[in-house]
Amino acid sequence: MTVELEKAPRANWEQLASEVILGPVEITNERLADFLTLNYKRRHDKNNGKTILPGLISERTGTQTRFALQELHQEPKDIKETVPSLAISATKKGLAKRGWEPESLEGIFVATSYPFGGRLAQIVSDEVKAKNCLQVEAYAACSGIGVLLTKVFKHKLITKGRVALVAPEHYTAKMDMDLNRRIFSDGVSILLVELGKEVEIVYADYIHEVNDAIKMPIEEDKIPDGSITVKVPNDTE
Repeated sequence: MTVELEKAPRANWEQLASEVILGPVEITNERLADFLTLNYKRRHDKNNGKTILPGLISERTGTQTRFALQELHQEPKDIKETVPSLAISATKKGLAKRGWEPESLEGIFVATSYPFGGRLAQIVSDEVKAKNCLQVEAYAACSGIGVLLTKVFKHKLITKGRVALVAPEHYTAKMDMDLNRRIFSDGVSILLVELGKEVEIVYADYIHEVNDAIKMPIEEDKIPDGSITVKVPNDTE
């Protein structure tokens, strides 16, 4: 999908990117190669000459370093704990940095990849005490914010007022030995904008092409009713 934002001359665009938080653990390709090679040997109970080299990871993923919430050998924490925590932390810090009161928000929009059964936007809203704001969430991997803003634009859910766009991810909790999934980091970002004043959505539409290069293992039964997913590209709902 494509979304075009028009900036008002008075907007400080850098200021709008209010908070970015990355996982505290830095994982280089060298560390990842050692980890994957060791786990391959353990799984197969022998060394079949299967050694994963850092150069292979670089070639396959185009990534040199990623950031995680936990060390490679640690059992990942449940995303129903980590993802809301990331979203709440970024929202609180972003609001404080911009000097906005939570009650001034007209909408909290949250985009993430993996559902866990809870209403993430509502959890964030309740925790930061943003009363009477529109709460919308999207499960669409990298396309989440684009899908969400397209829905907002097409249905005119909000045309003006302060909104928070929050994108938390705990990818390492869902990754296996597949190198194709080792391009991602854990973390969260938030964009706080005032629609109709600082920015305006001037165009939004879906791109009706599907890239199956990376399969996201989404548990669809955990997507809350009313959430946005990429499975409604015609936007007929």
